[in-house]
Amino acid sequence: MKAPLPRNEAIRLVALKQCNILDTPPEPEFDDLVQAAAVMCDVPVVLISLVDETRQWFKAKVGMALPETPRDTAFCAHAILQNDVLVVEDATEDPRFADNPLVTGEPQIRFYTGVPLTTRDELNLGTLCVIDFVPRTLPPDKLTGLKALARQVTRRLEERRRRAAVPPPALPLQQPSFWPWLALTLASVLVGVLTVNEIQARREIGRLGQELIRKEDNHARRTELFAALQLLTTLRDRLQRSDEGVSLLQYIATARTVQEELVPDPAMGPISKALFAELQLAETAERIQGIGDEAAALAQVRNSPLSSQSVQSLDQVLAQKQQRQRLLANNFRALERINRQQSGNLVLVSALSLVTLAGLFGSLRWEKRLRARVAQALQREQDLSATLLEYAAFLAIALDREGRVVRWNRECALLTGYTFEEVRDRPLWDLPLAIDPEAAARLTDRSRDSVPYETTFGVRDGNQRTVLWTWQTLEDGQGAIVYFLLTGTDITAQQQLEAERQQFVSLVQRSSDVVALTNRSGQLLFLNDAGRQLLGFAATDPLPKQLAELYGDSDQVSLQETVLPRVATCQPWSGVLQLWNRPYQQAIETWQSLVCLENGNLALVARDVWAERQALENLRQQNWRSLLLTTIAERIRETLDPVVILDTAVQEIQGFFQVDRALVYQIEAPHLGEVAAVATSPEYKLPRDFSYRENMPDRPQLLHKIAMDDRHTEPLSPQERAFLEQWQVCSSVGVPIWQLDRLWGRLVVHRCQEPRHWRQAEIDLLGQVADRLGSALYQASLLAREKAQAHALTVQNQELERARQSAETATQMKAAFLATMSHEIRTPMNAVLGMAGLLLDTDLSLEQRDFVETIRLSGENLLGLINEILDFSKLEAQEMRLETVDFDLQELVEETVELLAHQAQRKRLEIVGHVERSVPTLLRGDHGRLRQVLTNLIGNAIKFTPDGAVQVHVHPVELGSEQVVLRFEVQDTGIGIPAEVQGKLFQPFTQADASTSRKYGGTGLGLAISRQIVELMGGALA
Repeated sequence: MKAPLPRNEAIRLVALKQCNILDTPPEPEFDDLVQAAAVMCDVPVVLISLVDETRQWFKAKVGMALPETPRDTAFCAHAILQNDVLVVEDATEDPRFADNPLVTGEPQIRFYTGVPLTTRDELNLGTLCVIDFVPRTLPPDKLTGLKALARQVTRRLEERRRRAAVPPPALPLQQPSFWPWLALTLASVLVGVLTVNEIQARREIGRLGQELIRKEDNHARRTELFAALQLLTTLRDRLQRSDEGVSLLQYIATARTVQEELVPDPAMGPISKALFAELQLAETAERIQGIGDEAAALAQVRNSPLSSQSVQSLDQVLAQKQQRQRLLANNFRALERINRQQSGNLVLVSALSLVTLAGLFGSLRWEKRLRARVAQALQREQDLSATLLEYAAFLAIALDREGRVVRWNRECALLTGYTFEEVRDRPLWDLPLAIDPEAAARLTDRSRDSVPYETTFGVRDGNQRTVLWTWQTLEDGQGAIVYFLLTGTDITAQQQLEAERQQFVSLVQRSSDVVALTNRSGQLLFLNDAGRQLLGFAATDPLPKQLAELYGDSDQVSLQETVLPRVATCQPWSGVLQLWNRPYQQAIETWQSLVCLENGNLALVARDVWAERQALENLRQQNWRSLLLTTIAERIRETLDPVVILDTAVQEIQGFFQVDRALVYQIEAPHLGEVAAVATSPEYKLPRDFSYRENMPDRPQLLHKIAMDDRHTEPLSPQERAFLEQWQVCSSVGVPIWQLDRLWGRLVVHRCQEPRHWRQAEIDLLGQVADRLGSALYQASLLAREKAQAHALTVQNQELERARQSAETATQMKAAFLATMSHEIRTPMNAVLGMAGLLLDTDLSLEQRDFVETIRLSGENLLGLINEILDFSKLEAQEMRLETVDFDLQELVEETVELLAHQAQRKRLEIVGHVERSVPTLLRGDHGRLRQVLTNLIGNAIKFTPDGAVQVHVHPVELGSEQVVLRFEVQDTGIGIPAEVQGKLFQPFTQADASTSRKYGGTGLGLAISRQIVELMGGALA
C-alpha cells in the first residue's frame, strides 16, 4: 500500500534540502550510530533513511547493499506520517505491507521498527529503522535505546541545517586607503565635465532606473510579505482545525519573528494590510495568554476570520512580475537607443566613473549590512549552542584553556548532584568527584581527542556511576585552542545489564540440560556445553548451520514441518525427539521443549530421558519388591502360625514372580528334607508323597543362592537331570532359609514350561523373603515357648492374686480399726483439751499454770497425731473424698500465712506469701485440703529453719478457659535435706533423721498425707 504524503510535505522537503546531506558520502559519526543500533537490537539490517520526493536515501546502513529504494515501497514513508515509533512485528500480517515487493520478494522483510527523525519544528525528515527477516518483537529497553540513537541522528541533521541557514562570518573589511578616494574624486570631476551635455539623457536614464528599482523593491517586498502572510494563515488554519502538530505558542512565536524582520505597513497595500492584521491578532492573543488565559487566547485566534481571501492571489503576484519584466525590457531598449547616440569615449569614461562610484558606495553599504548580519547570526548561534548544550540528553562539560569549568549542563547536575554554581571556575581535577583523573594530561595531549574511555566515580548520594567520556578541543580560525568539550553517556545501567547477561550465559553454560538458540527460520545461533558434550562436538568444532542437523533423519521432517512452524507462531511445544550424535552414530532419545522468545528467536531445552527411564524402572522394581515384602510381612504379623506363614509366602511369591511352582521345604538332616508349603499351577501340582529325600543337594549347595536359567544348558548330573525332567522343572531359583545361624530350609521357585533368565534383583528379592521367613519362623518358635511359659505364669499369678486379696482384706481391716480407734481416742482428748483450757482461765500459780500448759500442748500434739493417722487411714482405705466449692486463692494463701505467722515470729523468721498477677484467684476445688497441704509444708519449713525467711510463691503453668494448673513453691533458708534421704521423705512413718537423738520430732506422716492429697487432686508433690 502506497503511503500518503504528509500534510507539511512541502515544508518538510525544504528542511531536508537545507541539511545538505542527500547524496553525500558515508560519514563515521552516522556509521557508528547504525552499528550501535545493530548490536543493541541484535538485528541484521539498520538504516538511517531520509525520505525525498521520490525515494528513500540511506545516509548510513548495515546489512543493506542498495543506496536507495523507491519511496512507493518504503516502510519509512509510513513511519514519517506519525510522531511515534512504527512497529511492524510481522509484515505479512499487516495489510499495509503484505503485498509489498520488499516483503513478497527479496530481501523478504518480516520485522520493521522505525523511529522518526523529528526536528524541533516537528518535521519528520526520515527514520532510524531496524529490519529483520523473521517476525519478532523489540523489548521496551531496546526500544528506548533506539529512540535515544534516533535523537542523536536528529541532532546531527539539525546541526547541518543550522550551518546551512547561517553563512559563516566574513573577515572584517579593511579601511579604504587614500588613493581610491583620489581616483574617485578625479573620476567624479571628469564625469561632471563630460556629462554637462548629457544631463537630459542621464535624467531619462535615472528616471527609468528609479522606476525599475521602485518596481523591483515593491515586488520583493510584496513577495516577502505574501510568504509571511501565507505562513501565518496556514498556521492559523491548522489551529482552527485543531491540528495537534501546531500549538498557539508556535503561531505567536512565528508572528513575533515576522514582526521583527519585516515590519509591515498597513498603508503599503492589501498584502501588507492583511499581514498587519494577522500580526495584530497574534499580538492580541499573546497579550491574553500573558495574563494566564490561554483558552481565551486560542479562542481569539480560532474565531477570527482568515484574511487570505482579501489578499492578492499568487497569480496576481506573477502577473506583476511579468509586467515588471516588460518594463525592464522597455527600459533596456530605451537605454540602448540613448547609448547609440553618444560617442564612444564619453560612453567609456562615463561608464567607468559610474561603475567606480557605484562600486565604492555599494561595497561600503554591503560591508555595513554584512557586519550587522554577522553579529546577529553569531549571537543567535551562541544562544542556540548554549541552549543545545544545556538541554542535551548527554553529559556535557566545557573547560577553558586552564581546565576550569565554564559550562556544566543540566544532565551533569542531575547525575552528580552538584549544580553549576558549585563547580563554576574550578579545575576539573579539583571537583568534589573525580570525573577524570587524567584531565591535566589530556589538556596538552591532542592525540586523545575523540577517543572514548570509561570512568567510574562516586556522586553526591554515595552511589557509583560509570560514564563513557569523549574529549574534544574547540579551536579558533588560527588553530589555537579556545575551549575543551567533554561529553559523556551514563552506561551504569548498560554495564549492569551486561553483567546480568553474562551471569545468565554462565548459568546456561553450566546447565546439565541441552540449551540451544535459533532464529525462526531454524538457523542455529547457540549451543551450550552440555549440548556439545551430548552430541559429540568439541569446544573448537564449528556448529551446524541449521537446528535440524542435530536430529536424526526420522525426526528432521517432523521438526521442519510441524514443530518449528508451530513455535514460530509463539505456541510452545514439548515432546520426545531423538538427537543424533554423529561421531558415534548414535540416536539419543530426549524430552524437548521449544518456546518463542520476545526477540523472535527460539529456545530449545532438551534432556536425556534414558537415565530418567532407568531410574523409573529401578523405582518400579523397588516398589514391586517393597510391595511383596510388605504384603508378606502384613500376613506374618496377623499370625505366627508356621503353617500359615509358609502358605502365605509361597502363594504371594508365585503370584509376584509369575512362576509355575513355589515351595518351601524343611531340612531335617543331611540329605533329608520334607516339603513344608507349596503353591503350584493346576497342571504342575505335586503328589502327596513328593519328597526330596533321594535328591537333596549337597550341604555346600544348600548354603548359597542357586539360579538355573535352563536345565538343558546347565552342567547337571544324570540323576539331577532326570529328577528335574520328572517334575517338569525347566528353570529354578533356590535360596536358603536361616533361623539365626542355623539352616532351617530352602525357598525354591520353578518355571516348568520354558526357560527364564533370572535377574540378580529377583534372586536378591527371594533372599530377602527367605530372611523374613527365617525371622518369622524363629519368632513363631519363640511364641510357642512363651505360650508355655505364659501358662505356667498364669497359674502362678492366680495364686498371687489370691494372696493379694487376702492382704488387702487384712489392710482394710487394719485401716478400719485405725479409723475407729482414732475416732474413739479423739473424743476424750477433746474433753481433756477443753478442761485444760478452762483450767487455764482460773487463778493458778506459776507452777500449776506450767503443768496445765504442758498438759494442753501434749494433748494438741496427740490430737494432731490422731488426725494424721485418721487421714492416712482414710487414704489407705481410699475413703477420702474431695469437695468442690468456690474459693479465693489469694485469701487462702494469706490466711494460711497469717495462721502460721505467730510460729515464725517466735523463731524471728520472716514469712511471705506471693501470688502472681496472671494467676486467676476465683477458683473451684477443695480449699480445705489445699490449706492442709500448705499448712503442712509451711509448718515443716518453719520447724527446720533456725533463721532467715520462709516464702510461698504461686506460679501459673497452664491457663485454660475451664481449667488451670498452678505451681506452689515453699522456699526456706533452713538446714536442708541430704540427697541420700530425699527419696524416703514421702514414705509413711519415715523422717530424714530417724535417730533417737534427733533434734526435731514428728511422726513422719505429714508429707506422705500431703503427697496423697495432691495426687488425689490430680497434681504432684516433689
